[in-house]
Amino acid sequence: MGSRTGRTDPIVETLIAEELSASETYRQALELSDERGRGDLRRLENEHRQAACVLRERWRGRAPSARGPWGDWSRAIGWAARAGGGDAAIEALMACEERGVEEYERALECPRLDPELKRLISSTLLPQARSHLPVLDRFLRTTRRL
Repeated sequence: MGSRTGRTDPIVETLIAEELSASETYRQALELSDERGRGDLRRLENEHRQAACVLRERWRGRAPSARGPWGDWSRAIGWAARAGGGDAAIEALMACEERGVEEYERALECPRLDPELKRLISSTLLPQARSHLPVLDRFLRTTRRL
């Protein structure tokens, strides 16, 4: 069980790893972006970092060394920005966010997951993850108009 007293559930460790990798990916995107939209990107990066902290503190989670799909995307962000510009990097972030939403939805379906964690996911973490998609879409539409 992903409890505060026992061994951490692998699902919790995966969620922590995803959140930490997302934060790192946004940090890299911030380095590549110009001033437009930086505040939004910084806010999303902070939200991912805070989500990882909450998961770690409340469920004694520790991130495994492998960072999952976000880790792969994090490396791809630099490549995408060099090859296709900022739009490609934002599109990669959108794909990652969609994957994060799927991970939270999958976690909610797990019968062994701690009920308190399920409440946190359904009331806070999943809605927050879903809210990132329109922000990135708006950012992308704004940069394409310029």
